[in-house]
Amino acid sequence: MFDGARPESHFLPRKFLEPPQDLLGEIFPWVESELSALEAREQQSPFARDIALHQFLKLLIWFRLLILQDSALLYTKYPQSPLFTYPPFNSPRFRGFAASSVDRIQDVEARGRLSVRNLPQNLVRGFQAAISSLTMAERAARDENRAIMLGLEAQIHALAEHFNQFSGGGTNRQRRSRQAVSPLLPLILVPPALHISHETSLRLGLDTFNEDPTLNPPQYPALSENTASSTFGQPEFPDLSLNVVEEHLTFLAAPGSIVPALGLVGFTPAQLAAWKGLALVYTDARMKRHGWDWLPKTCAEDNRYLDRMGNRTRGATLSVRELNERWNAKWKRDQQTIKSEFSRRKKVIDLIEKLRSKPNWNLELALRFIREVYETDTTFRTTRAFCDRLQAAKSGFFEAVIQRSNTFVH
Repeated sequence: MFDGARPESHFLPRKFLEPPQDLLGEIFPWVESELSALEAREQQSPFARDIALHQFLKLLIWFRLLILQDSALLYTKYPQSPLFTYPPFNSPRFRGFAASSVDRIQDVEARGRLSVRNLPQNLVRGFQAAISSLTMAERAARDENRAIMLGLEAQIHALAEHFNQFSGGGTNRQRRSRQAVSPLLPLILVPPALHISHETSLRLGLDTFNEDPTLNPPQYPALSENTASSTFGQPEFPDLSLNVVEEHLTFLAAPGSIVPALGLVGFTPAQLAAWKGLALVYTDARMKRHGWDWLPKTCAEDNRYLDRMGNRTRGATLSVRELNERWNAKWKRDQQTIKSEFSRRKKVIDLIEKLRSKPNWNLELALRFIREVYETDTTFRTTRAFCDRLQAAKSGFFEAVIQRSNTFVH
């Protein structure tokens, strides 16, 4: 009997209750003929295919089997039901099928109970063990995944904090100012005549080249060697602010004409010799106008801003020509921004050299020609546009400037 509260307990061995074919033909007798007609139409034309009708006819064939099987069992319990007064349920053929169905069902259920009773207990326990193992494995996998996710979250938070420390708010100048240490005590320098070896390396940080080249350095009183621990005056050579990070000694540039302070801690004799030797060659006033970095065991120098060509006059900054003569291309330190800027201005330098090499031309005339002819040219709104036009190899602008200089009246 079907139990609505426990639908899983209902079982009916339908494959052992096959009704007679003549009895099946009395319910929906037209199904087979309709199904055959549909198949014939589909064979004649592919557009006559009707999947819904085909499946509906198949469903009716299955329904009449269920109706006969369920009605046979209901007849054994409720023979007085009005349903069994109508054909085909009132025929002797149906009632014989219903009587035989009870015996078949009882036989099938008895054999099923015998099979279950003889089922080995170890098989049942094996199923239980497999289910338990699968459950435990799933639980362990969930715990492992949870631990991995927690570890990844911790790493992400750590990386985020690390990134925020290096890319926090503020400009680059503000971040550099936060990293700079306070100036220490100045050191008294005496300029001996020393030779600068290539083992020493100073990185130049040239400031903007539009400062007054006639600026004279401040004069400082001479000091004795014993004044380092008492009263300090300004040294003859520029002081350099020391920032020691993994043996990288940074000489911070001072703004304007303010002289930087040189720290005593960690400043080696080689560094002092390098500074004094360069100051003897390029003068103290010119050296003071640049920022410096000490890079041990290298032979490269660079500048942050390129300077225009000029003579070694007292008070001027170091020119590109001087940098190239002493350090070749190493002063650019393989920094892409400096290399790009130098490549752009190299074209201007080559143009000026080409103009000054012409007969009866000199540097002043070449510069005057460029100013008078191209500063008022509306084609070039900025100096950068003029440099970019010179860099364009296919434009022929470089040759056009040389050709135009032939008609320049001076």
